[in-house]
Amino acid sequence: MTLLYSKILIVDDEFEICEALKEFFADQKFNVETANDGEDALVKLDEFKPHCILLDIKMPFLNGIEALDMIRLRNVDVEVIMITAVSNMKIAEDCMRKGAFGFITKPVDLDYLLKEVKGALEHRQKKLNELKLQKEELDHLKEESLRFQKQNKVLNRDLYHALKFPFKLLAFNHPNFGCHGDNVAWLSKEIGERMDLKFVWRTALGAYYHDIGKLSLPEDMWGGFSEKWSPDKKKLFRYIPILSQEVVQSQAELGALGSIIRHQCENMDGSGYPDGLVGDAIPIESRIIAVANVFDEIMGMGGRRNIQQDLCEGRKALDVIKKGSGKKYDASVVEVLSEIIEAWRYKSLRENEVSLMDLAPNMMLSRDVITKSGKLVLSHNTVLNPTTINKILLLNKIDPVVSGFFVSS
Repeated sequence: MTLLYSKILIVDDEFEICEALKEFFADQKFNVETANDGEDALVKLDEFKPHCILLDIKMPFLNGIEALDMIRLRNVDVEVIMITAVSNMKIAEDCMRKGAFGFITKPVDLDYLLKEVKGALEHRQKKLNELKLQKEELDHLKEESLRFQKQNKVLNRDLYHALKFPFKLLAFNHPNFGCHGDNVAWLSKEIGERMDLKFVWRTALGAYYHDIGKLSLPEDMWGGFSEKWSPDKKKLFRYIPILSQEVVQSQAELGALGSIIRHQCENMDGSGYPDGLVGDAIPIESRIIAVANVFDEIMGMGGRRNIQQDLCEGRKALDVIKKGSGKKYDASVVEVLSEIIEAWRYKSLRENEVSLMDLAPNMMLSRDVITKSGKLVLSHNTVLNPTTINKILLLNKIDPVVSGFFVSS
């Protein structure tokens, strides 16, 4: 904006002065309005929206200094030049401290006043330009931040899929182990998203790796704790979270999961292991994994291998978990699990069992395909194609499928 046609508001209780100054500035191609007291000036401030105000100090009702305070509150962009008949340094300093651009005494030197007004308008324009640049820079930073967030989201997603891949391989030799990790990871992710966790992928990865320490133990200990075990075996089982932590912390990409995995067996009342942490001292990711883990274990006892397919049938498992809510498990996590189960009732997948010869491309498996020897042929949620169907047909002749074939409908 050029100074030409800038808006000036002249405020003085002397009508003649207002008119004289109005005529002078109109001749200089300014857009001019007048007010005869402080209250009228505030009305014109909102209606006229001036760029510069010439404000007399001594006025009835609302004097210039009082009006200055109110003007600065309402409009920080307008420049104010104070005009007074009394030359008083203290008053001048007070006005400048309150945000006035300048201070001029009567009788007014019109040439000097014009110079001051132009200076005030230039100062205003400089401030507006700086604010515009700051806004543009801030907008640019916001755009860059959003771009980096999108990039990080893609990187985190890709890293997540890469780091969970070993469990896909492991599942071929140990289907139950792989299926449990897959189920706990999926449910942990669902809970984490519903709780608006910042790093949901980290929770899901922690769930995948939560039992990794079991691989260093005898396979008969993988299924869960037993009171029939010897004291040494029981002690070793309680060491699993630490073993799992040591495995993941040996890899830089997985280091952040160490604390999450270590504290998955802690209880809210401090009765858990290995460190006896209490309440919020337990990482929220660990609390989520603890609930997802026990839910899948209970569902597995009933032969439920695909938690996504069977979640709507999880009320009984939830009732068992609720008995430990607040003591063993985080009550807020249990409540979120309850909400997910309730919501899933209305969008649960339907499935059909089909024969081997009825398998067709584009069908999606709703359950794992397991052979007589316990090998995983294909995991649930696999979309069939001619190659995977041929694989099933050939393997079935050597190691018959005993799980049946269930597909989503």
